[in-house]
Amino acid sequence: MNSMKEFDFSLVLYSDNISFEILESLLVDSELTDATISQRNGTFYLDFTRSGSNLTDTILTTIIDIENKTPFKICRIEPSDIVTSAEIARRLGRSRQSVQQLISGSRGSGDFPQPEAGITTKTLFWSWTDVVSWFLEVSIISDRSLYYDAMSIKALNIALSYRDSKELNQSIGIVLNRLNVESVL
Repeated sequence: MNSMKEFDFSLVLYSDNISFEILESLLVDSELTDATISQRNGTFYLDFTRSGSNLTDTILTTIIDIENKTPFKICRIEPSDIVTSAEIARRLGRSRQSVQQLISGSRGSGDFPQPEAGITTKTLFWSWTDVVSWFLEVSIISDRSLYYDAMSIKALNIALSYRDSKELNQSIGIVLNRLNVESVL
């Protein structure tokens, strides 16, 4: 039996030189009226709550609808895989102090995932996928769908980056070759 679930996600648009009114009109004309249009620092994004059997197919169907029915391309999906300790706390409904103690090792098993970025700056960033995997491994959370959804969004964002950059494609091929890794793409 295929059960439908509701998924919340945001799609970030490549949106140079467009106004809110034009974007709204194009979405209405394309019968994509379930999107909530938002803008932050000149970047437009569309918030959705859509039903589907799984997150990957639901997001892919939405991207294909938008890109086939409008002149817009999707550049990435939110929520991002890159998170701060404050965002980890928010997503898991924990206090910032609790998360900081797990990160520092003063609580828990002491093997919190290493930061993904920011080690030489003030703010550290982690992979949400790694964090959720760890929380599952140490039995702090039990909802495996958090991991599967995080992995889906991470994979989709990698695919969107790969699709949109010929230079990135070439660089990845060179790096994989030098690392003696068989191309997976």
